[in-house]
Amino acid sequence: MTLKGRFFDGRQASAHEAELSLDEQGRLHCDPALVPPQPISEVQISRRVGNVARQITFADGGMFETTEHGTLDGWLREYGIDNGWVHRLESNYRLVAAALAATVVLFAALYLWGIPWLSARIADHLPASISRHIGHGVLQTLDGYVFKPSTLDQERRADLRRRFRTLVAGDPRIRGATLVFREGGPIGANAFALPDGTVVMTDELVSLAQQDGELESVMLHELGHLVHHHSLRRVISHSGLAVLTLAVTGDVNSAGTIIVALPGVLLDSSYSRAMETEADDYAVQRMRQAHIPVTRLADFLQRLEDSAAGKKLADKGKSGAAGGQAAAGEAAECSGDSDSDADSSKPNPRPGWTSYIASHPPTAQRIARIRAAAAGKVISE
Repeated sequence: MTLKGRFFDGRQASAHEAELSLDEQGRLHCDPALVPPQPISEVQISRRVGNVARQITFADGGMFETTEHGTLDGWLREYGIDNGWVHRLESNYRLVAAALAATVVLFAALYLWGIPWLSARIADHLPASISRHIGHGVLQTLDGYVFKPSTLDQERRADLRRRFRTLVAGDPRIRGATLVFREGGPIGANAFALPDGTVVMTDELVSLAQQDGELESVMLHELGHLVHHHSLRRVISHSGLAVLTLAVTGDVNSAGTIIVALPGVLLDSSYSRAMETEADDYAVQRMRQAHIPVTRLADFLQRLEDSAAGKKLADKGKSGAAGGQAAAGEAAECSGDSDSDADSSKPNPRPGWTSYIASHPPTAQRIARIRAAAAGKVISE
């Protein structure tokens, strides 16, 4: 039997169509005679990996390439030459199935426990300069494509900032945190914390509050996210997921897509249940210290939930052409100055960015838990 393939002499790039045969003495013969006969035990034969072409390299540097694996494998078995453990493993379907199952379990374990644990450790020791860079970049993105300048009265903003500074002064871990205001537009009544210590509060959220104690409770909730580095942990977890995807699948495009979506992670305020519980617990503790009724937070969360439900009903009534007009109306001017409450404006925002933004989930369980804490009770998770 012969092997058909291509021969490269090592001196020029062009290949020669050729055939290899094996005589009874175990010597390889090339036709045409581009290389002298050599024992099969003295040439270098690449290991088999799937159906990838294999290379037979001769002593003078010449190389024969073939995809006729069956014939070559038969020759190797006949002369007791190792055919490669990789091929043996990939040819064993039970081992392949077991490896696939183990990979899925490992991926799930790293995603659910490994990456969150590691992100928390990293976030606690990450330099402040990195947090400032991330926070500033995300706020610029929001100002460029989502937010409008705040229309709150200057005195109102100044009063809320004074209250915020008083709350910040009560915890040395969040010294330097700042409060900025924006008109929320598509995201409506909302507040969120950025890794650099910036807490963003929308005009709509301020308008929804019936008393300042409710806004202070929201401030403390967001400060709780800062204390526990929640937003920074989410960024690190997201980056870790990209690395894990690349390591497991080798798909650079998928990993790159996750990295490109990184700004959306910080715009999405839907923290995990554990993170929301930590922030709620922090707010309740600080409210008690500041003599703010704990029920203020529960009342405001309930009002937020009622407001969101009312907006959904209203949106359903504006379907069709009216809905299209409403969507176009939301695509209004957005600004880009994080230090002056967005004093400038920029036309043609990108509504697609708003798909990343989701309100805090003020569920009935959270509200019940806070009311129980106000009554001196504890609800187990």
